[in-house]
Amino acid sequence: MLIDLYRAALLGKSLSVTAVMIGSGVPDTTALRYLRILEERGYVERFPDKNDRRRIHVRLSPQKFMEMADYFRSTHAALSAQTF
Repeated sequence: MLIDLYRAALLGKSLSVTAVMIGSGVPDTTALRYLRILEERGYVERFPDKNDRRRIHVRLSPQKFMEMADYFRSTHAALSAQTF
């Protein structure tokens, strides 16, 4: 879920709750439970669709986006420094 949301943020997009649930590959109730936990812990934010108030979108919180970006940068740097 977090990687899908990170990728969407890089593309300047958000994902609907349904898209996140489908992408997770777990049962709907499990996906919804984890989305709720991620929201409670400040990882994601939910917001209504501008054109269809029935649809809810999810995005990474700005703080968690930056933390993930830092993680991927440091991982890339560490892997680039390794010799095989």
